[in-house]
Amino acid sequence: LIRDVSEVISWLQNKLGDGEGTVVHCAIMSLHYLILEGELDFSKVVKVLSKALVDVDDISAILCLPPTVVEALVILFGDGAVGAEEDSEKESDDDESDISPQVETAVRP
Repeated sequence: LIRDVSEVISWLQNKLGDGEGTVVHCAIMSLHYLILEGELDFSKVVKVLSKALVDVDDISAILCLPPTVVEALVILFGDGAVGAEEDSEKESDDDESDISPQVETAVRP
């Protein structure tokens, strides 16, 4: 059981640079579940992925990644699109973030 997400953020970021596709897949899926639980912000995770793994705006670079990594990115980006619609509705109701300050400082964009 993880009590403080900020303890695993740097570990996950380091695993994104691992050359093994399955390790990167697991790291991305971990980020995916942390986003779903509201522990991480989707836009910050995208910035981290752009720096640590691949430029997320470059489709050809993404397609050069191992298939398991591409699959994890598709799952993550798919959830971000749905979350973005929900976030826009949430922002109109409430401007405060549910993400803890510890997690905010642990994520290195």
